[in-house]
Amino acid sequence: MEIGNSFEEAAQKELYEETGLIVQELKLVRLASRKELYYKFPYGDEIYNATAI
Repeated sequence: MEIGNSFEEAAQKELYEETGLIVQELKLVRLASRKELYYKFPYGDEIYNATAI
């Protein structure tokens, strides 16, 4: 996922890149995000992962 992209934009891009399919409408089923998905890189950057299903 690129900085500034929405989950929808990222999903459309990945689907097209992997399959060549173009999707017009997406449905968010679930969003997974919790404290266990936090990661701190050795150089200090921190991320909080989220998964859209």
